[in-house]
Amino acid sequence: MSKEIQDTPFSISLKTLFSIFAFLFLLIGEYIVLQNEINEAKSLPKIEITRLEVELKNELLLQKFKNIEKDIERINNDVTKIKTQIGR
Repeated sequence: MSKEIQDTPFSISLKTLFSIFAFLFLLIGEYIVLQNEINEAKSLPKIEITRLEVELKNELLLQKFKNIEKDIERINNDVTKIKTQIGR
């Protein structure tokens, strides 16, 4: 069986070979770019988030949710008014 495998002709076109080399070239290039970006990110100062920032953002989000709830209630009231007017 190994004799059959050794005797099997293997051919690859120049176009296929060029495609493989181009793909490898792009892959290596992307790897180098990624490594450079990682090293740059490591050199940047770390951003520290304080508890106050988190609390303020939470309060802001809660206020936005409350405003949205009020808007939804107002829209529901408007819809019920329109339904009663159409029903008459």
